[in-house]
Amino acid sequence: MSMTATGRRALLLCASLFALTLAAHAEDRDPAAAEALFRQGLALRRAGKLADACPKLEESYRLDAAGGTLFALADCLEAQGRVASAWARFGEAVEVARRKGNAAKEAESAKRKADLEKKLPRLTITVGPELRDLPGLEVHRDGHVVGQATFGVALPVDPGPHTIEASARGKRPWSIKLDVPAGAGVTPVSVPALLDEPTAVAPPKVASSAAPTSSAAPVPAPPPRQEATPSETSRYLGYGAIGLGAVSLGVSYLFHAKQNGKIDDAAPHCPDGCDETGKALYRDARAAYTGSLVAGIAGGVLVAGGVVLLVTAPGAKKTAARVWLAPSVGGATLGGGF
Repeated sequence: MSMTATGRRALLLCASLFALTLAAHAEDRDPAAAEALFRQGLALRRAGKLADACPKLEESYRLDAAGGTLFALADCLEAQGRVASAWARFGEAVEVARRKGNAAKEAESAKRKADLEKKLPRLTITVGPELRDLPGLEVHRDGHVVGQATFGVALPVDPGPHTIEASARGKRPWSIKLDVPAGAGVTPVSVPALLDEPTAVAPPKVASSAAPTSSAAPVPAPPPRQEATPSETSRYLGYGAIGLGAVSLGVSYLFHAKQNGKIDDAAPHCPDGCDETGKALYRDARAAYTGSLVAGIAGGVLVAGGVVLLVTAPGAKKTAARVWLAPSVGGATLGGGF
């Protein structure tokens, strides 16, 4: 499929703008929600409700990667008996504290990690060399892929139930469930030879009773393959850019609606000056405004680029076209005429 220089430049512009829009939407930090979850998690931890406390602390850390939250999460996991997970989190806490220059927290995290390392249960998955060369071999532990570099290595795991699975093309899948005991020690697992899948037997051919004919009807030749013309390519790209632009404009409207909702929620908290909740809501509103503006501008430019591709496509009717883009409260306004 051929493409004009104008089409290539427009496609590159559209792809870049669409990537920018996706990056703007990918940001999911929410410090206010993270703080609320952190406080709830600590309260549940003090009440001994570990099954509820640890997930809240983990979600708080996902929304705002604070060093104090990471340390509290590692402490909760240790209290829950998930020593391998806690050991790994304390290791992360050491690095975070080191980057932030918090020597006291770095030393405390390192000590907690060293203490846990003496209690780590480990699991060794052994795969024989005759299995490693099987086409499409995959080994999973609790749904996660086990790389060949870790075969035969004693890796830290949380005590409790685990599932080991193995599969390969043309082989029957194999799995085993085991319970790793708490405390330092190694639990070995060997993946056995995988059995072949049963092969399907083709049904016997039935001889035809009809007498053979002396000649066969000619088979028509397939029609020649139709290659897309430069004009078609430009139109396809134009329609695609307009479609992506419409999606971005829709996202801009959603951000705008979120902005208005946050402002309405903040009003009761700001009679003569905003309290902490009001300030947090106004910060969320500003973030929503930024997302609305970025998505609106990107959507407008994508639609404009699509229109340019359509009116400049080779063989298209040449008509004077006007396209304009202006920022608005909801993001951007696109207009045009022919």
